[in-house]
Amino acid sequence: MTVMHACEMDSSAGDLRGKALTYERVKARVLAEGRFSVFEATRNTRAAGIYTRLNTDPEIEVTRAGYPWLLVRTKPAPGAEAGRG
Repeated sequence: MTVMHACEMDSSAGDLRGKALTYERVKARVLAEGRFSVFEATRNTRAAGIYTRLNTDPEIEVTRAGYPWLLVRTKPAPGAEAGRG
């Protein structure tokens, strides 16, 4: 008996192709989902450029999760977290 397990390693932005693959769309989708995988980020050179930009966006905080995932969130406003206590 042969058993096969299929697992998709993309966020909701993984289905963007061609002209739909823009920085703004990827950013909105990964922020909504809260994560993306290294597989979608390295899918092709265009995607790699978009995800590299996402990693350096000053409004975004990217944190490593278990491979292959990276967690994404909007950075809190300066002093927003420090004001609690």
